[in-house]
Amino acid sequence: MAITNAKEYEAALEEAIRLMDTPPGHEVSEPRLMQLFQEIEAYRPTFSASATSHGEALSARATELVLQATRLKRRCDEREPSRWTSFPTDGHGIGPTTGV
Repeated sequence: MAITNAKEYEAALEEAIRLMDTPPGHEVSEPRLMQLFQEIEAYRPTFSASATSHGEALSARATELVLQATRLKRRCDEREPSRWTSFPTDGHGIGPTTGV
């Protein structure tokens, strides 16, 4: 029987754990355990249509975070200009003595 929802998935996990925790000497249903493992591995959750609105909220939050990061980068650059090169900007150290 294929797992079709999260409740069945949880039940299959609990049954598999129970079977694996069976003390030595007691009969363990190996075929049932293997069947549970296959069903658990094959389960793919599905999402309802309301997930679209949740996705839009996440997209808006991501846009807000990108804007905040841009403002923060701008403030950091105002305090100390970013250096895109490892060459000194004051002119000292450039020439044949540094190997550049």
